[in-house]
Amino acid sequence: MSDGEQQVEVTSTKDQVQIAQQPSADIVFATPSDIEAFDSEKARAIAEFDDSRIKILSNREVSVTVRGERGKANPSIRLENFFIVPGLNARLQTQEWEDHIEWLTGQILKEGFREDCPLLVFPTLDESGQHKYGIISGESRFHAATRAAKRGAPIVSLPVVLTSEGSSMEEMSIQVATSNTGKPFTPLELALLAQRFAKWRKEPAEIARFMKVSTNYVHQLLRIASAPHQVRAMIQDGTVSFGTALAAINADSTTAVESLQKGVAMAKAAGKGRLTNKFLPEKQAEKAARTFSPEMHAFLKRLQSNELTMGLMEDEDRTALNDLVKKIEEMANATPESIAQAKAEKDAAAKEKKEEQARKKKLAADNKAKALARKQEAAAKRENKRAEKNQKDQDQNQSAIGRGTSAKATTGKKAADGANKPSKGKANATSQAQASAGTSKATVRIRDGADLGGSEDDDAQRHPDD
Repeated sequence: MSDGEQQVEVTSTKDQVQIAQQPSADIVFATPSDIEAFDSEKARAIAEFDDSRIKILSNREVSVTVRGERGKANPSIRLENFFIVPGLNARLQTQEWEDHIEWLTGQILKEGFREDCPLLVFPTLDESGQHKYGIISGESRFHAATRAAKRGAPIVSLPVVLTSEGSSMEEMSIQVATSNTGKPFTPLELALLAQRFAKWRKEPAEIARFMKVSTNYVHQLLRIASAPHQVRAMIQDGTVSFGTALAAINADSTTAVESLQKGVAMAKAAGKGRLTNKFLPEKQAEKAARTFSPEMHAFLKRLQSNELTMGLMEDEDRTALNDLVKKIEEMANATPESIAQAKAEKDAAAKEKKEEQARKKKLAADNKAKALARKQEAAAKRENKRAEKNQKDQDQNQSAIGRGTSAKATTGKKAADGANKPSKGKANATSQAQASAGTSKATVRIRDGADLGGSEDDDAQRHPDD
């Protein structure tokens, strides 16, 4: 059985276990056990969670004996190879969580552990340096399965899904915040997670987006996480409601403790066992102002008519007194027409403010669009320059290649011509040889003509003129 199931049994009469709690957009609820757990060692570990101390491994780095069984839809890891990473999961050890684990244990004993509800894990090292699988989602199921195994259930391993390799602890913390759907986190558990994300410089709107709550709710969570422990103690013992405490913190966090303590004392003096807003000092002051407003108005008028007193006042105080008397008299002497006019002026001011906000929003959007256009234009110019430079380099390369080919062809032609044409010295030698040969031939002919003892063949070869 997984904690993805809906619990239908009530395990506590005083503080019911809410398995499907949906946070309000404006109200944060908490039980006394929530408040007590919020000041526990586990809460401090969650609040002080340091991801730099966590070693994240790849699955290939984990020893084969720890990796578990393969060949199934989801790999299975033995119970002893799981590791509860201190502070990663925001579950507080409340009585409600204990009841939930016991309920899950009973379901597992009856039906077994569902294979289609694997635990989300990541490979890591435990505190002693041993290879383990840290639990991101499914801690309740792990505790329930462990208890069921000790009570006789045939469970030695649990199905798991490995988180994506390369995931950071920040991404895993987001998975923690969004994957616990069986028993949703209590507001105080969410407050601890919101505080962690805030330390990682996440904006409230961003935190709200992946927590799937309103931004206002996140602001309240962060207020709770940073509230003084005295305030949580008053909530825990039931003397102050959560909403009243939050209102006091929002009004002035530096005086919230003192204001609440005075309010509790006044409530007890009035025979009330629980502080409500009407006993807060601020509310008492408002009530007193309403009760004694005629006397206050008369006193202020006397001050205003005393020129000596008004003359001794600072300019700022004198202006404030005159404005206050004017507002009181306007309200006291109001007519239907003046009320309608005041409402019209208020509506006009609200409309103008809304239009001004719209103008600012449009101006911001226009400026953003212009900045984006300038950025795109600059990028286009850089791209054009890059393309022109590449084209120029390409043209230069082609030109260089062409010149090289032409030069090579010219060199080859010259080499060929040089091979076919004799050198000057060789030409002179050839000419001399030819001249010498011609002279010898003529001499022979003369000798042949003078050789009376020559043969007939010699006579036949004589020049006709001979």
